Amino acid sequence: MGWLLVVARMVPYIECFDMRTRSSVGGRDVVAPARDIDQEVTALEFDGEGGFLMAVGSSSGKVLIYDLRSSYPIRIKDHMYGSPILDIKWQQTLNSERPKLITTDNHIVRIWDPETLSNSHMQIMPSF
Repeated sequence: MGWLLVVARMVPYIECFDMRTRSSVGGRDVVAPARDIDQEVTALEFDGEGGFLMAVGSSSGKVLIYDLRSSYPIRIKDHMYGSPILDIKWQQTLNSERPKLITTDNHIVRIWDPETLSNSHMQIMPSF
């Protein structure tokens, strides 16, 4: 998967290029399945393990997880604040075989399980 380049073509669209053949292998509107109007892609991160999973953050505060072999997200997580997702990281932990997702917006940092969408791991909110 080290040969795949993903670029924002036209918000909220991304396009994937295979750098070995220097050609487009596909593109799509990756935030439309969240069913919000006028969204943009604000963050994107591939998993570090197999590279087949991609997490996409939207301007409406949702994180969509895609298996690159499918056209539809396998999970959609709402941060519940309506603020754009600023950053996404896949994090391998010592006590779990599967990586967790760390997602951030203006209000909260969430550490959660992308398989179950469980927030039981940690939420950090700033005090103002």
